[in-house]
Amino acid sequence: MTVLNEETGYSTLMCRSDEPHHTVFLHDFPLSDTMVASLRGDLADAPTTVHFVALDGDAGTVLAALREAGIDPAADYVSIQLLTPSFDNAEAARKVFEHLPHGDLAKIDLPLGDEFAPERAEYLIDVIRRSDYREQADVADRFYRLLSSRRPYRVGITTREGSLEITDDSGWYQLAGPLTPKEARLVPGGEVAYVGGAVSGTFTVDGALLATPQRPEAAEAATAMAALGGRLSKDPITLHIEAGRVTAVTSRGSLAQELIALTPLDRYGTITEVGISFNRACHPFVHGWNAASNEGRPGVHVAIGGDPDPELKDWARAAKLVHLDLMAATTEVEINGHTFMRTE
Repeated sequence: MTVLNEETGYSTLMCRSDEPHHTVFLHDFPLSDTMVASLRGDLADAPTTVHFVALDGDAGTVLAALREAGIDPAADYVSIQLLTPSFDNAEAARKVFEHLPHGDLAKIDLPLGDEFAPERAEYLIDVIRRSDYREQADVADRFYRLLSSRRPYRVGITTREGSLEITDDSGWYQLAGPLTPKEARLVPGGEVAYVGGAVSGTFTVDGALLATPQRPEAAEAATAMAALGGRLSKDPITLHIEAGRVTAVTSRGSLAQELIALTPLDRYGTITEVGISFNRACHPFVHGWNAASNEGRPGVHVAIGGDPDPELKDWARAAKLVHLDLMAATTEVEINGHTFMRTE
């Protein structure tokens, strides 16, 4: 991959539009003056008008605040940059988004229901500011070119002590590059993801994890899972997978058994995602809290549990599970015999 360009962050994430363009940072906690000034500066030369709007009340209150700020929700292009750790406020933002015929939504991936601290949000905002979304689009394009060179395709993933294979012809999702009209996405992001069942082999997790509760009832379980992440480098765990199902979880020490106790295979035995990530601003791994940047760090992760990224309209009906992303620090990815990525 190339060296990061000078132009990074929100100006590269922004969807270009012919309508009057507004970027609205919709938040329910205070941002520091320094961060507000930095965000305004990042977008000073971009063809957008920047607003900071408090997420206080229902969707009607927010829409009224947008109009008061000089935005025409029915005609203008409105990019919502959502900052909230609250399930209820995320639902209110969803309703606002439904009223926008022109726009997009990027939710800064603060795990809903997590123990919240503003500095964690500002850490992820800074990751976004250092991310090159145009570069991500180029990397994703290369991935799809290699993938389409043969059908069914073969994606081979080698980890420290494992080898995983996906042979299929179903599509991959792109969670990378600039936003597109009517898209709702979690950021920082920077990956392509497979959600099919044609996954077999072994996958060694020696990097980090990200535990995202699907509903408030799962927040306590997510916190317990997150506490295991810092031990993975010394006690890697290996998932044994057959046709998209986890048949066993092993490790040299006790970590595998502790994970199984939190993620019994009768509820967490299905691989719900295989992600290949390439956001070079997501570095290093963070332990001690559910940092979404762990998922974007260049490499591969597999997930068990809940849906990896429920569509915004389905948040209220998401399964009462934790979506647990498990990251390998040491990986090599081959696509149809061509090397796509190596990380260590």
